[in-house]
Amino acid sequence: MNKQFATQDMCLANTLQCLGHGITSLKWLDDRQASFCFKDTDQLKKIIELYWQDELLVEPKAFFNAHRLIKSRLYS
Repeated sequence: MNKQFATQDMCLANTLQCLGHGITSLKWLDDRQASFCFKDTDQLKKIIELYWQDELLVEPKAFFNAHRLIKSRLYS
């Protein structure tokens, strides 16, 4: 069975999405909050670690495009 990583942090989800880790599922927790699920891998864990250490850089246009894609998925 594939392990999943879930986050409610949209900025983290945007970052993971723009670095090639697509959302595997989206779960609504209530009317206003969603959880973004990703396949849990060693590479994903390293990216998350770098994200929280403020040592990760992403291309701004890729981040914005990931943000638009995620918002579209949330509200469609």
